[in-house]
Parts: sequence; structure tokens; C-alpha cells
Amino acid sequence: SGNCEVDCICISSPNYPENYPADASCVIEVASGAALEVKDFSTEVFWDTLSVDDKIFYGTAGPDRVVAEREITFSSDGTDQDLGWHICALLPATVPTPAPTPYPTSSMELEGPCEFFGEGDICVQSPNYPLDYDDYEHCTIRFTESTTLYVGDFFTEKFSDKLTVDGVSYTGKTCPEQFNVTATSEIEWSSDWGTVHRGWRVCTQAVPPPPVPAPSGPIDPLFRQLGVSASSPMGTMRSAALVAAGVMLGLIMLWACMKCFFGGSVDGGEESSDG
Repeated sequence: SGNCEVDCICISSPNYPENYPADASCVIEVASGAALEVKDFSTEVFWDTLSVDDKIFYGTAGPDRVVAEREITFSSDGTDQDLGWHICALLPATVPTPAPTPYPTSSMELEGPCEFFGEGDICVQSPNYPLDYDDYEHCTIRFTESTTLYVGDFFTEKFSDKLTVDGVSYTGKTCPEQFNVTATSEIEWSSDWGTVHRGWRVCTQAVPPPPVPAPSGPIDPLFRQLGVSASSPMGTMRSAALVAAGVMLGLIMLWACMKCFFGGSVDGGEESSDG
């Protein structure tokens, strides 16, 4: 209320930038807490005051960087008017959101069941990799620009399941670590019927390591940890225990046989004497 001036996020003394009048007063309510930025401030010392909540300012010392939370009031007496003041709310600096890092753009075009992988489709792998590919597969890779192609893994049926790069075929575990290809290059993958393996993966950048398949079948944690072998102390103890058990079993069987034999002879002798 009063005759101060409010313009969006800024407030001014009455008649600013001319001198404010005598006996001026106003009250400005603050909707939400905001730091103040003083653009201009000049009032009569002691008598013409600007109050921000419970803090009083006059002369040339305005409420710069003071946080206003409730209300701002101004009053002047009847003598010695001055230029007044112009104050704005200090808005928080806008931090620009950094642009997301773009994924690398793939320079490969794919036709068939082979699969893109990696951010930006910069890699291609045989279907179902790292598990075995299927019979009678066929796919083609073409390129939109010249690039180097890195081979991360390669294992196919020798002589039969082929990765052909510009007319040169590779099978089994024989394949270069990298190829130089152009926009006219073409790579073809084909598998026949029968033996299958995990296949291959190639990238236009450094190739990530292939995933390690989880072990299958029961695992004995103790022996897997210790790696017991016949030459180790535990292996020797185990072998000695088996030998001792065999000897004991032999002695028991021998004792049982002797008991049966001699026991039968004694019984037979007694029957003969009775007769």
C-alpha cells in the first residue's frame, strides 16, 4: 500500500528517479523470500528510512543482498527529500543444462538376423551371441563411410560357417584382429546345417570384452577353491587315506575267510568224533 512503485520484480520510491515527496510512506508485502539487489539508493540520513523486515536502512547504505521475507516499508519526513531508491529481487542464476553427450553414429547398415549392440549401434554380432548361432543363417553388413572394423571374438565351424569380408572368407578361429572397410565394402555371414559355435562380434571402435558364460553343472566349492591335485599335500593325504582304507578292507576280508574256514573244520571234527 502507499505510493511506492512496483514493476514486476523491482520496486522504487515514489516519483523515482526524481526526488520522493515529503511525508511519503508505503508498505510492500513479500510473497516469497528473495534476496534484494540495490540498483540505486539515496535517502535523508536517520529520517527517511527503508525497512526490510526488522532491518532499517538510510543514507546511501541500502539493503543490497539482504533477504526480504515478510515486508518492505518506506517513510519520509517533511524536510530534505532525496533521490530515493530502486531495488530488484535477485533472481537465482540459471544454470544451463549441459547438452547430452551424443552417442556415436553408426556407420553400418544391417540386413538379416545379426544384431547391433553397444551405444549408437557401433557394433554387430552374430545372432544369439555369446550363445551358439543357428543353422542356415545369413546376414549382410554394409557401410556408409570408410572405417576400421575391430574383431572382438571369432569362433565358427571351420570351412563351413563363414564371415566373408569383401570376398575373403574366414572360418574356425582364423580371423584378422581388424579390417579396413570402405563405403563400398560388404560383409556377409552364413552358416550351414550341423555344428554351431558362439560366433563373432565386430565394432567400429575398441571392442568390449565378451561376456563370460556362467559355469554349468554342480561345483564343489572346496575343491574349486583349493585346487586339490595328486601332487599337493592334501592330494597326497587323500591318496594315503585311500590306500589305508584298501589295506584295512583286505585284512577284514582275510579275517572273515579264515574264520569261516577254521570254524568249519572244527565243527566237522567234532561231528566225526561223535560218530
